[in-house]
Amino acid sequence: MADSDDDGPPQLSGAALAALGAFYQEREEAEKRFRELAAAAEDAFAAGTKAITEDWQLSQFWYDDATAVTLARLALKHAGSDGLILCISAPTAFAKIKVAH
Repeated sequence: MADSDDDGPPQLSGAALAALGAFYQEREEAEKRFRELAAAAEDAFAAGTKAITEDWQLSQFWYDDATAVTLARLALKHAGSDGLILCISAPTAFAKIKVAH
């Protein structure tokens, strides 16, 4: 019986291994950036400064100050003292909720 490529465990090609390595590196870099941004945001909120900035590559909804305050008050009212609020793509509303809470 002749040896064939099917005799051993499956292996990725060099190109596939390189692509997988690049994927894992990009993911780790993104996670590191997120951790750094989260830490900076917490520090900025503790200091009372604006930590959230606009990123035109993301789908974000920006409200004027009066609208953001209204959204924050409504969210906090309806969530109650033990409720949770999830802000997705609404940084100005999130900032007002953090300040009001």
